[in-house]
Amino acid sequence: MMIIVSFFFGNPFSHRETLLFFEVWEPGWISTRSYLLVLCWAATIFLTLFMVCYKILKSFKEFDDILQQQCDPKQYLEVISYGVSYGKELRLKGYQKSVFQLMQQRYALALMVNAQLEESRRFLNDGWIGKKKNGIYKNTVFNLDLVEAYQQQDAERYNKLYDRAGRSFKKNRLFGVQKMFLDHQYKQAVDVLESYKVKSVYNNVTRLQLLGLCYDNLGDRKRAEECMRYVLEYGNTMPARAKAEKWLTHNREQLV
Repeated sequence: MMIIVSFFFGNPFSHRETLLFFEVWEPGWISTRSYLLVLCWAATIFLTLFMVCYKILKSFKEFDDILQQQCDPKQYLEVISYGVSYGKELRLKGYQKSVFQLMQQRYALALMVNAQLEESRRFLNDGWIGKKKNGIYKNTVFNLDLVEAYQQQDAERYNKLYDRAGRSFKKNRLFGVQKMFLDHQYKQAVDVLESYKVKSVYNNVTRLQLLGLCYDNLGDRKRAEECMRYVLEYGNTMPARAKAEKWLTHNREQLV
């Protein structure tokens, strides 16, 4: 940063310069414009923190792609489990605490996507290390509450939770569609799901499984089959794949 500033203001330090036949001392910009030095330090700290955060998020993306793009929650759970176990052995300092919080959050989510809801609840209640009043912990618990209510087909509980959900949850339209499904609003759910574009393969598998169930309840078995076959092909180790396979086996005679 000092080099960049020196391009515009010259030598930062006091130095000798020859003026006609005399040598004179010229003060550098550090002494004449000391505020620039403060700005350099501030910019350096900001850029350093930015690079650290970028590297951390990039590493997490590589982990998350195991789930989001490869649709392999079993391997994802293994990787995140190792990360949490490793973090417990460290004396966490500074940003390491934030990294460990994110790792714990992903561990609870990894248990959820593997349909191990009781284990996820047990970890959040008894195994979580660190503060439980921060947003990461509260959002993870709330996510588990929604997943539990949907798995139990408890429309009343799900609706109450969804009504007080934050923007981050309502931004994911799949939560809203699950609410419609539990309320037997299958046609409305289909309209949303057909036009909803998702980026990850995992979310697309989830979307098409839900869409298939909606078509099934509407009596359109042909379209339901198309959705379930996509889930079967791309679902990898997701619980949704096993459910799709079971649905196709159960409806085999009607689909012929």
